[in-house]
Amino acid sequence: MMLVGSLFLASGLYYNILPVLGIGILIVIGGVFVGYQSKTQGGVRYYLTNFRFVKSNHGRVVTELPRRMFRGKSFQQFLSVFKAPLQRGPVEMFAVQVLNPDTGNIAMNLGLLPGEIVKRLESINEEVYCQYCGRKNDPNANVCSNCGANL
Repeated sequence: MMLVGSLFLASGLYYNILPVLGIGILIVIGGVFVGYQSKTQGGVRYYLTNFRFVKSNHGRVVTELPRRMFRGKSFQQFLSVFKAPLQRGPVEMFAVQVLNPDTGNIAMNLGLLPGEIVKRLESINEEVYCQYCGRKNDPNANVCSNCGANL
């Protein structure tokens, strides 16, 4: 986008055509905006592992919540979901936050997510797997039913 804008700018300056120069300036400004948006927001990823819920930006962990905070409780009860006033085409968007189970305060802001992703988040059941043997255990258990390791 920046390259196309630069070509319009150069053509407008060289041939002294103001409309072409104006189009070039608009394209360059748009390219700067798109580049900034992709740099600041494009690298955000969320991961849910057996041990933690992680928000990362461009490969660096920004926030993490240990899953033991949610042990014995449904993950869904700690999601705060509000329908966003805007839509992206036919897709409904929702503002989603994860609440701290101990305090009820916002622990992680997931931002605007499509309805399909929100349904997936709400369907997460609390499953606890042993980090040593991999056996699935009862969410209320403190030790693994197979090897006896602390969960």
